[in-house]
Amino acid sequence: MIRARSSLVLCAALAVPRLLAAQKIPEPTHRAVSDLAGLISPAAKDRLETNLRAFRDQNGPQLIVVTVPVSWREPDTIESYALKIAERWQIGRKGGDDGVIFLVVGSSTDHDGRGVRFEVGYGLEGKLPDARCKRIQMETVVPLLKAGDYDGAVEQGTGAIMAALRGEAMAESPPQPDRSAANKGGLDPLIFILFIGLPLLVIYLRYRFGNSGYTMRGGRSGGFGGGGF
Repeated sequence: MIRARSSLVLCAALAVPRLLAAQKIPEPTHRAVSDLAGLISPAAKDRLETNLRAFRDQNGPQLIVVTVPVSWREPDTIESYALKIAERWQIGRKGGDDGVIFLVVGSSTDHDGRGVRFEVGYGLEGKLPDARCKRIQMETVVPLLKAGDYDGAVEQGTGAIMAALRGEAMAESPPQPDRSAANKGGLDPLIFILFIGLPLLVIYLRYRFGNSGYTMRGGRSGGFGGGGF
């Protein structure tokens, strides 16, 4: 028992420094693009640096891009980690709280814990509310990140954010298919229920209560909600 306890104490002592060393809050770089995870090409970084600085000079609000490896974020959620960066970096004009951090957590080799987050100052929430942030992420940024196009994700994402901050309206989402129209000319719902649904129900009940078989558990398929990619 003494030997076992000694092993547990040693493991705990070794684990503590690893946990403490895992998270890293980067120091301010005073650049518009801080690609600390090495995701963005040099050419794209140069374009972004020029465009984001010009936007700040012409419009006032400050938008920056920060990328970090997953290990720097852990064990925090991406929301709390982004807030820590915002508190340390203090971007935006003094008294205006008009900064936006476009944070990407991950790398080309990380698959677990990746994510994207827009940390928006209170002074800009009227122009960049949560609903618009979500649309930009899910319709523009996340699909490109998923495809491995980091340059496109960041450049198009920052472009959409700058358009919002300039007061430009966002295009409507693509219309959903009209299911009622698709049913025209098809089977009448009552006929479908009588000739297809009812036999399936009988088969299900027979297997469910007449046999000692197994049942399937339904579940929600995993998407890329919450800014993950």
